[in-house]
Amino acid sequence: MGFDALTAEKIGHYVYALVDPRQHLTDSRTGEIIANSKVPFYIGKGVENRVFEHVACALKEPTENDKYDLIREIRGSGKDVEHYILRHGLNSREATEVEATLIDFARMTGLPVVNVAGGYHSGSVGYMSTDEVIQMNNAPPLTELSEGHVIININKTYEKASGPDAIYDATRASWVISKRRISTIDHVLSEYRGIIREVFKVAEWYPVPAHDRSGKPTTRWAFSGEVAEPSIREKYRNRAISKKRGDRHSVRFKL
Repeated sequence: MGFDALTAEKIGHYVYALVDPRQHLTDSRTGEIIANSKVPFYIGKGVENRVFEHVACALKEPTENDKYDLIREIRGSGKDVEHYILRHGLNSREATEVEATLIDFARMTGLPVVNVAGGYHSGSVGYMSTDEVIQMNNAPPLTELSEGHVIININKTYEKASGPDAIYDATRASWVISKRRISTIDHVLSEYRGIIREVFKVAEWYPVPAHDRSGKPTTRWAFSGEVAEPSIREKYRNRAISKKRGDRHSVRFKL
């Protein structure tokens, strides 16, 4: 499956959605399935035949991830992944902005998208409450990061956490940090959407077995600890951090 050469040339950059044909939206008032509704599980941008490459890769490569596993599950059920172009005729920058907006919208509304990365710059200009926008634009900047302190971005993990310990649970596990550095880290700053939300004092770091994107065994690190002492907490909490455009690092040792 793919676009012919003339179509690929004319549509330029585009934003697309992969849809699971087995899923439909339900009316919250009546509980009835909404006819002809579509539930995307992946949103992306591309040119030429990018939209079709995910299915081809899932069927050809043994790599395991949420996207490929779901594609194989759909095909195994006797169905085909549905492909939709959401907007075309864009330039590269426009496609990037549209993709980011749709990923943020999907996550805000609870659509089960399996995108690993959030939309471009979603941490700083992506979806947030009006209170968060006000806080982000009025929080004093963080100008110093002491030795032994690390900033961990929890944009992805916090959205999956819940309860009174949500920030701690989203922060404590599990991260790609060199073994050499682990012994030097005694405080962890939790950054969510550009603001330091909490500071934790580390009691212990411990290894967590994991696999990299190629399936090779690797080690991530997690910690146990508690909310930092008041003097440290007051120094960092509710401070804004600046990021360079395109910075998606989860762990930062310097500003």
